[in-house]
Amino acid sequence: MQKNLKKRRKAKILFITEFFPHTSKIDIHGGVEMRTFLIARELAKRHYVTVITSKVNNGSLQTYLNGIKVISVGFKRKYVHSGDYLNRFIFIVVAFIKSLAVDFDIIEAAGIISFLSALISGIIKRKPRVAFVPDILT
Repeated sequence: MQKNLKKRRKAKILFITEFFPHTSKIDIHGGVEMRTFLIARELAKRHYVTVITSKVNNGSLQTYLNGIKVISVGFKRKYVHSGDYLNRFIFIVVAFIKSLAVDFDIIEAAGIISFLSALISGIIKRKPRVAFVPDILT
């Protein structure tokens, strides 16, 4: 019976999130980042997962972490809880532009900062969109 089952196609899932771990140290600062990492890690076991996030170091613009393709965009930044509006706006624009170059089946905005990038990219590419926004912009 098992031999007759078709292999499931792997989904191409794209997350856009302001901050995400870049190294195996898994340096996580907040709840949105933690949730996105844990979900992406589990999905990467069976699917293709890409994360677009802020550049936080001088390392590579593209790395792999636990099977997750992590693409860093924008200017080098430090983790912030509030403020930093100019760099956040730049991230929104650059993440949107980068997302147009990524092949995905579904896109998720993880946090309020990522919402607009994922929404517009998903509409333009006619792909399903999901938003997880448990926080407020301060």
